[in-house]
Amino acid sequence: MKALIYTRVMPDNKKVARPDRLQEQEKRCRDFLRDNRITPVRTYSDQGVMHPQRFLPGMRSLLQHLARSSEEMLVICDHPGRLGLKSDIQKAVTAQIEDLGGRIITVMGTAEQYRASYSTVENILVRLEKTK
Repeated sequence: MKALIYTRVMPDNKKVARPDRLQEQEKRCRDFLRDNRITPVRTYSDQGVMHPQRFLPGMRSLLQHLARSSEEMLVICDHPGRLGLKSDIQKAVTAQIEDLGGRIITVMGTAEQYRASYSTVENILVRLEKTK
């Protein structure tokens, strides 16, 4: 199984996005992928606020990657909020990813969200083992 990593930061009150936060997010995602024996393919990153009709450049590139890919791909981020601040935006982004054959996995969030993500990964890995 392969995965694309997505990271996003918003500027703080000084209007500056801290790149170290992107690195922290990527590390959490890479650790999760390593622990679940999933291969990271590429990381896409953005700085700013996500809009449902106008995705940020990193997300647009990630969606283009999914559109070109012929294999099932996970999209991992460290928290559901990376996909958007509001649930309607998160749902719009998730729908786009799923329409292109991707599956969203979040590393952090509520315990329930994490369990759901972990369960999804387990189910995907079991399904892949059966097809070998």
